[in-house]
Amino acid sequence: PPVPQYVPAHQDEPAADAPAGDAPPETELQRERRWRGIIQDALETFVQQ
Repeated sequence: PPVPQYVPAHQDEPAADAPAGDAPPETELQRERRWRGIIQDALETFVQQ
C-alpha cells in the first residue's frame, strides 16, 4: 500500500517537536532548562525597556 505523504518514512514514532537530523530528542530536563532560559531572556529584555 502507498505510504501517506505526511508520514516520514525514517521515523519510528512521529514527534511534533523532534529535532531535525540525527540529534537525539530532548529530555524533559533539557526542555525545561531551555524554556526557562528563553523566558528569562524575554523578561529581562522587557524589564530593561
